[in-house]
Amino acid sequence: MTQNVMIGRSDNLDEILDDILAQVREILPYDMCIINLVTARGRTLQCRAVSGEGAEWFLGLDLTLEQGINAWIVREGRPTLIADADQDPRRLHISGRTDPIRAVAGAPLMVGGQAIGVIYATARRPGVFDRDHLRRLVSLADRVAPLVQRAWLLEQALCRAEEMESLYNIGAELATSLDVDRILQVIYEQAGRIMDTSAFFVALYDPQRRELDFRLMYDQGKWIEPFTMPLSETEGLADYVIRSGEPLLIRHLERERDSLPIAPVVMGEPTQSWIGVPIKLADRVLGVISSQSYEPYAFTSRQLRLLSAIANQAGVGLQNAALVAGLRKAQQEIAAERDKLVHLHRVIADVQRADDVPSRLQQIAKGLRSLGWGRVAVFLWDREMNVTDLAHAGYTPEEEPLLHTAWLPCREGNVCFGEEMARFRIGGCYYLPWRDAQVRAFAPWPGMEEPEEPPDAETWHPLDRLYVPLLGRKEQMIGVVALGEPEDRRLPTAEALRIIELFAQEAALAIENAQLVADLQLVNTDLQEMVKAQAHLLSTIEEMVAAPGFEGKVEHQLAGGENRLG
Repeated sequence: MTQNVMIGRSDNLDEILDDILAQVREILPYDMCIINLVTARGRTLQCRAVSGEGAEWFLGLDLTLEQGINAWIVREGRPTLIADADQDPRRLHISGRTDPIRAVAGAPLMVGGQAIGVIYATARRPGVFDRDHLRRLVSLADRVAPLVQRAWLLEQALCRAEEMESLYNIGAELATSLDVDRILQVIYEQAGRIMDTSAFFVALYDPQRRELDFRLMYDQGKWIEPFTMPLSETEGLADYVIRSGEPLLIRHLERERDSLPIAPVVMGEPTQSWIGVPIKLADRVLGVISSQSYEPYAFTSRQLRLLSAIANQAGVGLQNAALVAGLRKAQQEIAAERDKLVHLHRVIADVQRADDVPSRLQQIAKGLRSLGWGRVAVFLWDREMNVTDLAHAGYTPEEEPLLHTAWLPCREGNVCFGEEMARFRIGGCYYLPWRDAQVRAFAPWPGMEEPEEPPDAETWHPLDRLYVPLLGRKEQMIGVVALGEPEDRRLPTAEALRIIELFAQEAALAIENAQLVADLQLVNTDLQEMVKAQAHLLSTIEEMVAAPGFEGKVEHQLAGGENRLG
């Protein structure tokens, strides 16, 4: 009677169920006893309390109402006594749980003629339980059923309220925030209200790089520095969730290891419970949310569904954040392109104000270097591609001789920028990555050692080179601009090079104009020299005419000429 009173004084479901298990121990010699309760939707039985060796495996497990002895007791609303359950056709065999269950005594928890759960006791030896055991179990079940229902409904209401509040908070944050890191932080904080988040991470998936970006990670409340890992085909639970697009629940890692669809990757102290859901938008997987516990059986299928609901909200929020971030990036790129155009327009104005071709070339080199290129060289050549003028910025005096001997990407006797270089074209430019064997064979820089490790294909290498042709009015290449070591180390794209090409066209025209002016100046100088010579000649003639006796000498010479003619 004391135990009954103690049960009645508590509204905590776990305490009530533990007391019930203790009372069952007094009336039944069981090896394992579990209490299953019908979930709110009435579609499954959830194991809420266990006692006995190995019983913890069932804790939190959802069982179908269509199969099994437990389900039969709930559906029929009747107790059952089985001498040898392994021979009973109602027995539900659960994968990984092959321990024999022989004797069974089960009683439904009935309230108002409706089963709300079942007390299910088993023993390893057949025939352990008799009808008196079953009668006493049924009596206990009838007595505690209203208390269990009240506590169960109260717990479900409180859980639903907290779950709805967490989902609402996440939704509100997603509606107002477009910052990815803030969104992920709120997901972590709110998930911690409804499940164990001893270890927690959100990894975003980059399909182009096939990488997982572990953007947010906590372990026992400690924030972990973000990192990336390549997506694996053979190991990693998060990798499996990404590739399959399906949630995964592991209730006891050590016991379920052999039945897992993929080998887990353990970093640090291993967790025992693992739950992971994909972040999806339509059919596209954006990432994975995972919560882990160092205790086994920490998660239920209900929490799996809740985390899936959170992930669905996160998918929409992350997509919105990505769209806004892309818009902002596009605006920044447009603004940066505009600033570059303004800057290059000023450079062209400085180029045009320069007095001669060498000065204009130097203005071009300085202007491009101010745009973030570490090394710039501007070359002019004649029709035989012999360099006639050179200006540079960013090269040391020791490196300057190399510009005269090894700057052209071609072999001896071959025309630079011919058909063999067509595959290096990006728009109207030529990008020569040092990792390419053909590039290294063209014209390696004397005195510069090749790096021990192969160059990174995703970023600019110090020995990569970009060539921008200078095309004159007749589309004839009058020279080239050689660029290297961009500050951002980004690989060139046709869109990014568009401004450089426009600038090169303006620069080529400015150079040609300077050359025309220089040629005109030479012609003008020649004309002035001719005018001076003609003036000098006329002056000489005038002096001769004005000299005394000039007319008599002329008449005498003419007369002599006539005599000779006669």
